Amino acid sequence: VEGMMCQKNCGSTVENALSALEGAVEARASFENKSAWVRGRHLTFASVLEAVEDVGFDAHAVVHISVEGMMCQKNCGSTVENALSALEGAVEARASFENKSAWVRGRHLTFASVLEAVEDVGFDAHAVVHISVEGMMCQ
Repeated sequence: VEGMMCQKNCGSTVENALSALEGAVEARASFENKSAWVRGRHLTFASVLEAVEDVGFDAHAVVHISVEGMMCQKNCGSTVENALSALEGAVEARASFENKSAWVRGRHLTFASVLEAVEDVGFDAHAVVHISVEGMMCQ
């Protein structure tokens, strides 16, 4: 989240905007980290970004994926990074041969467009979705 000047007013404004989204359960914003997150159901990248922008801040989504088939960082990792960087709205992208993963930050991103970009340059890719699970009582 770009443009926050403090936690008390700006951070709270972003948190309130995210908390007001339909299906939102919890939201946090960090002025220090220039970031925010929201947890809930029926949320989309577009609705989350729009909520932040509607209260006067710039925001980008970060999409994480796993990547199979990379043989090295120099060629394969760079190929994946370049493919992700070329996506419309992409601001920053990184690939890690070591971790078999990649991420891209930007606007107008969808899991489908990110996965397709990586698959189009010859690698298998899968979405990585971080979720919270409540109510589990045992391992």
